[in-house]
Amino acid sequence: MNKIILLGSKGFIGKNLLRNFLNDDYYIEGYSPPEIDLLSEDIFKKKILEINRGDSLIFASGITRLTENSFESMRKNIKMASNLSKFLEKNPVKQVIFLSTVDVYGAPNEILNENLLPNPQDYYSASKLISEIILKRSCSEKKLPLIILRLSGIYGFHDNEKSTMNKFVNSALNGEITILGDGTDKRDFVYVGDLYNLIKRVIDSTFTFNKTLNIATGKSYSINEIVTFLNNYINFKIRFVNLPGLGSKTQRIKDMIYDSSEFKKSFPDFQFQDIKEVLPLYAREHISKNTFGEINLLKKYPRIKRDPKKRAETKTYEDKIIARKFDKEYFDGNRNQGYGGFSYSPKFWTEVVKDMIQYYGLSNNSKVLDIGCAKGFMLYDFKKLLPGLEIKGIDISKYAIENSKKEVKPFLSVGNANNLKDFQDNEFDIVISINTLHNLPLLECKNALTEIQRIGKNAFISVDAWRNDKEKQLMQDWNLTALTFMHVDEWKKFFKEAGYHGDYYWFTP
Repeated sequence: MNKIILLGSKGFIGKNLLRNFLNDDYYIEGYSPPEIDLLSEDIFKKKILEINRGDSLIFASGITRLTENSFESMRKNIKMASNLSKFLEKNPVKQVIFLSTVDVYGAPNEILNENLLPNPQDYYSASKLISEIILKRSCSEKKLPLIILRLSGIYGFHDNEKSTMNKFVNSALNGEITILGDGTDKRDFVYVGDLYNLIKRVIDSTFTFNKTLNIATGKSYSINEIVTFLNNYINFKIRFVNLPGLGSKTQRIKDMIYDSSEFKKSFPDFQFQDIKEVLPLYAREHISKNTFGEINLLKKYPRIKRDPKKRAETKTYEDKIIARKFDKEYFDGNRNQGYGGFSYSPKFWTEVVKDMIQYYGLSNNSKVLDIGCAKGFMLYDFKKLLPGLEIKGIDISKYAIENSKKEVKPFLSVGNANNLKDFQDNEFDIVISINTLHNLPLLECKNALTEIQRIGKNAFISVDAWRNDKEKQLMQDWNLTALTFMHVDEWKKFFKEAGYHGDYYWFTP
């Protein structure tokens, strides 16, 4: 199967690309250090990165200007491009997509187009230009299609401290925006979702051309205009503070205005979203702590045939009472009282766990908590893929823990999702709870969500829910144990009330 290889999956842009490709059911593998360290040639010698002729490669790795802008960071960025080029010489792919920057142009006093002679003004932009040259030569020699995307200001969810737009919104929420200069400088900002749609278009196509394109909407706004737009969406008093004479240490273009004709030749029907269209949603997401939210990380879990109508006809009140004991009858007893047999098979969690590892950038140094771990099957698959991973599982069922998979049994204990006080703030890289929290009463469920948010740097949960009357009936017919289940919109409101802003998805029979 052809796949997408994404190098640099933990950064702001990389994580957004990974999330969207996973949601759209593409076969994608995301890598960042320590899984793949482009500064080390040994990574390629050991063939940790498996790639085929039909695969697409997105090169988003690099030390950003915000992280470091020095001779050493420039050298490292160039080294990454050089190592990747050597790898591609022996491992050709369908296409290479390199994320560069419009800063390679320097600060010319004219409209920006791809025919301008580059003149980088700092170490970061110089490293991007040299990386372009390295990749062009390597891909040309091997006749590999290469598209270089010179990015203007990219903004979007999870861009904490990594975009001008993020700083504007955070400042607005704090009641004051400080504008350097007089605020008349013009900029062109591109929503990260549009960048994803463009890259998806490239990957889905059979293009064989080599292109260098500026990625910009073609509509530039002054800083003052953007701040005014923002003031329309956030109910905070904003004080404008102009500080003339203060500017960046790096010379920047005063008005970044783009000629998009070259882009339109290649993608004539592609439309970028205007910042005025995206800003309301973006501002609301920041108010709710910049959440990613709904994502189906369970799509590779095998769909099991269920007959809700039959269960509705045969289950009794006594069945529900027995099921809610979460004892032997629930796991390994009658189907009307639970699973009807609960045993391990790699077909259930292996592929789901792979996606979780990719999406959350987990490594052998990470720490995972599974709330409602049952017999520990998912944690077992985590340990198979990442032997050094630190795992912890809790479940309310003493029977499940006592009969858990022996390889992970030492890491499991009896516990309640409503009582997580023994865990420290941000103790886990990811807290997972699959089809468990809805078994709690409403107030206990809310407390569990609040605690999950506290102890996890990331979180993913799934809960019983419905989107329409048909799904609601299916849920009512099937339900044995859930005490808190509701429409998806009600759940989203409930998450906000609990202060939960992690990831989530829904279970419907």
